[in-house]
Amino acid sequence: MSSAFNPKEQVTNLDAKLVYALERVSQIYRSLLWQTQVETGLSPIQSQILIFMLFHEDKLLSISGLAVEFSVTKATISDAFKTLEKKGLVRKEKDVVDKRRQILKLTKEGIALAEQIQSYTQPLDDILKAFPVEKKVTLLTTLIDIMKALNDKQLLAPLRMCITCHYYEKKDGKSYCNLLNAHLKDEELRIDCPEYEP
Repeated sequence: MSSAFNPKEQVTNLDAKLVYALERVSQIYRSLLWQTQVETGLSPIQSQILIFMLFHEDKLLSISGLAVEFSVTKATISDAFKTLEKKGLVRKEKDVVDKRRQILKLTKEGIALAEQIQSYTQPLDDILKAFPVEKKVTLLTTLIDIMKALNDKQLLAPLRMCITCHYYEKKDGKSYCNLLNAHLKDEELRIDCPEYEP
């Protein structure tokens, strides 16, 4: 049976090695995120919600928006949010423009905790700092291609990255942003852009 989890398959199949390597790296992220549960009493999805809310604009901060972002049901996000609300870490506010819409906000305590737990990736940050820039750029462009392919197959939440943006195009074989009116080097390509337009 052909499987990326079969070590014999990995010997001769580069794709199997890559799939398994991605799985191993994702295990590390999950493990580091679970460690935040021990320290804070928050589930991984609750931690992810706080971190996302810390760094993203109001337009993305709704129950349905978070459900799309994390590829889970609205009920899952709603349950997680209620728990965070009971802990005094988040609150809901009426949207001043659309009174039917509620915007999710971090409380002062929520901001402090999100700032604390967002560093859970520090061990991986430290490892990447030691890599040469060329390797990091190659890894970035490869991951962008993988994420785009996963998004095209609707296996990954909608992306706010350059190569799927309205402002992006190829000019003279190079990446170009029409919002910035500038060519972008590979290392300048964004994977979560605040100015993104579908």
